[in-house]
Amino acid sequence: MKRLFLLFLISFSTNSYAQTLQRRIEIAFQRLANDPQLSYGTASLSVLNAATGEVVFSGNGNTGLAPASTLKTITAVTAYHLLSKDFTWETTLGHTGFVTADGTLNGDIIITGSGDPSLGSDRYDQAKSATLLKRWVDAVTRVGIMRIS
Repeated sequence: MKRLFLLFLISFSTNSYAQTLQRRIEIAFQRLANDPQLSYGTASLSVLNAATGEVVFSGNGNTGLAPASTLKTITAVTAYHLLSKDFTWETTLGHTGFVTADGTLNGDIIITGSGDPSLGSDRYDQAKSATLLKRWVDAVTRVGIMRIS
C-alpha cells in the first residue's frame, strides 16, 4: 500500500510540474483577469516564441488597449538611446508661391512635421497651443504675409 501511495504521489507531482508553458501562462493570466483589483479593467496578453514568432499564448490578444506605463518606459528609453539626449522634434513652417506688395500670399502655408507626437503640450508654457500658434502667426507676418489667396 505504501508503494502504491508513493507511486501515486510521484505520478501526481510529476504531472503537476509537467504542465506546458502555455497552460502555466493561461492559469497565471486567468488569475490576473479574475483578481478583484481588475474588476473594472481589462487585461490583454500575447506571448510569442522569440525564435519562431509562433503564438504561445493569447488572452484577449485582439483587444486594443492603451499602453501601460511599463511599455511607455521601454519606448522612452529606446527613443533616448536611438535619438540621443540632445534630440528635439522640429516642426517647420514655410510657404509656396510669392508674396505681393500688399502682403497677399499667392500660394500655400506649409507645416512640415518631423514626427512630433504631440505638436506641443499644455504642460509647458513654451509649448502650449496658444504659444505655438502665436509663434507661427509672428513668423508669417514677419515675412510680410497678411492674407492668403
